[in-house]
Amino acid sequence: MQLNSKRELRHQRIEQALKNNLKKRKVFQNTIGKKNKKVKK
Repeated sequence: MQLNSKRELRHQRIEQALKNNLKKRKVFQNTIGKKNKKVKK
């Protein structure tokens, strides 16, 4: 029972981390895109 709950907690933590990474990646790509546009002009 404990092992199962620990595994589920770990899985939830990983999913949350992945979601956070996606958000950060989107913001990061947006900032890079803006910089690239400025450099091209």
